[in-house]
Amino acid sequence: MPSSRTSRVASVVGRMLLRSLGARRARVALGLVVVALGTGMAVALATLALKVGDDVALALRAAGPNFVIQPRGCLRQPVSKPVFAFKTTASGQHFA
Repeated sequence: MPSSRTSRVASVVGRMLLRSLGARRARVALGLVVVALGTGMAVALATLALKVGDDVALALRAAGPNFVIQPRGCLRQPVSKPVFAFKTTASGQHFA
């Protein structure tokens, strides 16, 4: 008869939990709001980080392989002067 004892213990624990939550409704509601806000902020920041990464990758892909990236003060010069060919934006501005 271990299953009847287990179900009885689960029933007692369930009643205690429900009574405890019912007695502290404001705390439970505040806890749920805090968890929801934290989850929303994490999702928003993750979405923003992915969007920024995608935008940078798209801009670099559109510019082509014309970039030379080296640390400031580096003595090594590129073999030839790179030529940058950027398309105009919708407003007609050029990026250089």
